[in-house]
Amino acid sequence: MIFILDFDDSFTYNIYSEIKLISDSEPIQVVSKENCLNVLSTLTETDTRTLVILGPGPGHPSQYTYLHPTLKKLMSNENVFILGICLGHQVLGEIFGYKITHCHEPVHGRAIEIELDQTWQKQLGLRQSITVQRYNSLAVSSSIDSKQSINSFELDGEIIIFSQTRLISYQFHPESVGTKYRDEFFRIPLSFLI
Repeated sequence: MIFILDFDDSFTYNIYSEIKLISDSEPIQVVSKENCLNVLSTLTETDTRTLVILGPGPGHPSQYTYLHPTLKKLMSNENVFILGICLGHQVLGEIFGYKITHCHEPVHGRAIEIELDQTWQKQLGLRQSITVQRYNSLAVSSSIDSKQSINSFELDGEIIIFSQTRLISYQFHPESVGTKYRDEFFRIPLSFLI
């Protein structure tokens, strides 16, 4: 089962459509931000493989600190994989102790090219050079207040990608038309469900 948390963002259904193209067999439920705590709470002890996508949205991730305890429980459930996108990436960043700051340069609808090292290529199954579409004025800063074990890829002092067991998070929109090879960014989370 796949759950997409909708934080009132028009890209939510682009994510839905992209996943439908890749994995038509998995049921997908879009959950409104008003109902997300209830739905997430029911998944904390699920014994069914589940993908939870924290989607993009307007506002500041601090508006969603009430989700932190439940998301931490989900992270410890071996049957749940979490994917963060944009605002979802920032919410997860706060949980891991990172600071949320204003971007060096706000980007809204701009494709950027990122060069990944071999470790990240292998870990994510991506190409060395990736083109991704960004829409954000806030960022997960590389300064951290905790020592949790997390792998992060930084660009100009901002964390663009981070991962942990059963978790990947992006400070860009993998579903956007400006992102090349979009399906590759969803491959690992979707393969978890098989």
